[in-house]
Amino acid sequence: MNDASICKQPQKHIALYGPPGAGKSTVILAAINAGWQALDLEDAGSTFEERRAIIKSFADGEKPWTLFGAADLTPELFPLGTKFVLLLPDEEVLVKRVEARNDQRVHKWVKNAKKVREEHALMAKQNVFDLVITEDTSPEEILMKLSDR
Repeated sequence: MNDASICKQPQKHIALYGPPGAGKSTVILAAINAGWQALDLEDAGSTFEERRAIIKSFADGEKPWTLFGAADLTPELFPLGTKFVLLLPDEEVLVKRVEARNDQRVHKWVKNAKKVREEHALMAKQNVFDLVITEDTSPEEILMKLSDR
């Protein structure tokens, strides 16, 4: 049994933010494997409008998801009471992760990861997020921080 399997699904909705390479998709996958209702919005819709419609259907009570990967959606799109969490590892960690991707456009992704990291770091200073996780830690440890215990 892995650590993630003992994490209890949070009762609060959680929107998970972070630049490319921060680990959002990896945490979402670990949550799904642990039995959580989780959805990576980047995989669920190819456009901003599609992802926004998914959030609206959730807010209207039509969908059961609790944990969202929400890289490009603004907080006001989420239901009231949503907890906003930022994954913000060091720039060196982001670059290493993005460079490890099997993508010919890696230079574009590295530049984007650095830019988005700077934007998110500024938002974190403005207290936009309820929780900021800066350490490079396992998805299971992140789920433990997010779970209701």
